[in-house]
Formats: sequence, structure tokens, C-alpha cells
Amino acid sequence: MRVTGVDISPSALEVAVQNSRDLGLARIDWRLGSWFGPVPGGRFDVIVANPPYVAAADPALERLRAEPAIALCGGPTGLEALSAIAGAAVPHLHTHGWLILEHGSDQAADVARLLERHGFAEVRSHLDFSGKPRVTLGTVHSSHQETT
Repeated sequence: MRVTGVDISPSALEVAVQNSRDLGLARIDWRLGSWFGPVPGGRFDVIVANPPYVAAADPALERLRAEPAIALCGGPTGLEALSAIAGAAVPHLHTHGWLILEHGSDQAADVARLLERHGFAEVRSHLDFSGKPRVTLGTVHSSHQETT
């Protein structure tokens, strides 16, 4: 199995690399950059993303000051990064590959619509341990894939 991890923050990437070493996960190919930039032409069976998804004006950001803003704030609506990933993911997925997105508990319906708009099928959301919808996923069928 091949695993590739991408992060835009050099310090976050450094922590991820150290964590993977500490856990004995030596077969992860870590890359610095934004979304699909570090994997040009890369194709995957599964893409999992935990992008920034908090809206810029959300009062929750005040309570989360210890976290870097780049990891939290996803733009004016909080959906900008999620939309960018959904819009760019199809050419990076193998047929029947899955895109799995973590999002805010009030964003599941919006994220599902984003995935459907970009040609994903079997779109569904899953609840976290507190019973809130926090992950939405969809798959790509060959008829929706762009040729690369």
C-alpha cells in the first residue's frame, strides 16, 4: 500500500513526519504544498482531507486561538477549501475511488451538494462520536472521470 500525505504548513508537515516515524509508519511519502499541487498526475484509490472549514466570521475561531488560522479558517463561508478539493479531486482518483472530507457539523448538506455537483456518486455523511455529521464522502465512476 502506498500512502502520500500533503500539508501546506512546513511545521505541521514536520510534526506529521515525526508522528509517522514514532508510530513505525515508514512508508508514507510526505510532501509540502497545497492540495493536489505536490502530486501532479497522481492517482489514488482514496483521498482523505481535513481542510480548514471554519467560516472567517465564526465566533468559534476566538476559542481556537492556539491553532494556526491557516488550519482552521476556510474563507468567508468555510466551504472554499472543501469546494476546491471536490472540484480538483476527480482526475486524481481511480475509477471507484473515494473522496472523504471532514467538515463542520453544520456543513454536511452543503458538502454533499458540492460532491454531487462535481460528479461524485453514492454521496453520504457519517456521524462523529457525539452524533454530529462530520465526514462526507463520495465515489467516482468511470463515466464521470476526466481523462488524463
